[in-house]
Amino acid sequence: MPKRTQNQPKQISSAAEVIVYIAERLKLARSIKHMTLESVAGRLGITRKQLQNYESAQSNISVVRLWELANVLDTEPGFFLEGLKNSSKQFISNENLEFIHLFSRIRDTRIKQALLGILREI
Repeated sequence: MPKRTQNQPKQISSAAEVIVYIAERLKLARSIKHMTLESVAGRLGITRKQLQNYESAQSNISVVRLWELANVLDTEPGFFLEGLKNSSKQFISNENLEFIHLFSRIRDTRIKQALLGILREI
């Protein structure tokens, strides 16, 4: 079977696989934001263990909780489903997400504009 590239949709054949995929995306989003389990759980009003259960796919995440997680992690709720077959949003690679996160941390607008200029020239 050919290997799936980053920009190809992930084929899902069961609800359990969706839970695992969302758990992986949750952990990715939290790590990109450099947030601890404790800080995210505290902002949600849940225990660290419950969040850990979400990230390890031991607990299913409700739609409302997914929306709350998106708010805490400053992302769109659809982020957790991006890359799944039939998802309406375009898949964003982990490298692109990291770039966006790092770029957003730059406070000096001159540096941001200079970087944008360099990228436009490439």
